[in-house]
Amino acid sequence: MLLALVGLYLAISVAVGLYAATRVRGAADFAVARGRFGTSVVAATVFATCKFILLTVAIVYILAGLAMRLRKSSYSSAPCSAFASLE
Repeated sequence: MLLALVGLYLAISVAVGLYAATRVRGAADFAVARGRFGTSVVAATVFATCKFILLTVAIVYILAGLAMRLRKSSYSSAPCSAFASLE
């Protein structure tokens, strides 16, 4: 079921991309969208992009901290503590 949904999503994304490719005249047209979007749409896009970047950095930071915590806790056990000084 999940694979079918991913395939459907991919097919829809490709179809939308192919349709949009027929309507874009050049790189400048693509970048400004012919000036059709208002300030609110551009502001919402910038906000969403910044929020996604911050979320990604936070997740990486949390995962890195978790990995370091697990690594330190494994060295605190007696059999592994001898190997901790080798790094």
